[in-house]
Amino acid sequence: AKIKFAADSKLAEANALIASVEEKSLEVEAKLRSADAKLAEISRKSSEVDRKSHDLEAQESALRRERLSFIAEQESHESNLSKQREDLREWEKKLQDGEERLAKGQKILNEREQRANEIDRICRQKEQDLEEAQKNIDAANVTLRSKEDDVNSRLAAITLNEKECDSMRLKLDLKEKELSEWEEKLNAREK
Repeated sequence: AKIKFAADSKLAEANALIASVEEKSLEVEAKLRSADAKLAEISRKSSEVDRKSHDLEAQESALRRERLSFIAEQESHESNLSKQREDLREWEKKLQDGEERLAKGQKILNEREQRANEIDRICRQKEQDLEEAQKNIDAANVTLRSKEDDVNSRLAAITLNEKECDSMRLKLDLKEKELSEWEEKLNAREK
C-alpha cells in the first residue's frame, strides 16, 4: 500500500509535469502559428519587392517540419506515459525515464520558443527592409519619371529642329535650282 501510495503521488507529479509541458506546448504552438502567419505575409510582400522570398519560404518550410517533429515527439512522450500507468511494478524506473524525457522536452520547448522569437525578430526586420526597399523604389520611379519627361522634352526639341532643318533644306534646294537656271541663262548668253 505504501509503495502504491508513493507510486500514486509520483504519478500525480508526473501528470502535473505533463500538464505543464502540454500548456507550454500550446503556447509554443500559438507562437509557431503566429510565426507562420507572419512568414506568409512577408513572403507575399517580398515577392512584389525583393527576390528574398525564397529564403523566407525555406524558413517557413523548416519551421513546419520542426513543428511536425515536435508533435511526433509529444505523441511519443504520451505513449511512454500510458505504458508507465499500466505497469506499476516498474513504475519508479519508468518514472525516472519519463522525468528525463520531460526535461528533454522542456529543453526542446525552450529551444523552439527561442527559435520562434528569433523568427519573429527576423520577420520584423524583413518588414522594415521591405518598407525601405519600397521607399527606394518609389523614389527611383519619381526620378525615372522626371528623366522621362526631360527626355520627351528634348525629343520634342530635336523633332522641332529636324523640321526646321527640313524646311531650310527645301529652301536651299530651291535656291540651287534658281542658281542652276541663272547659270544656264548666263551660259546661253555667253554662247
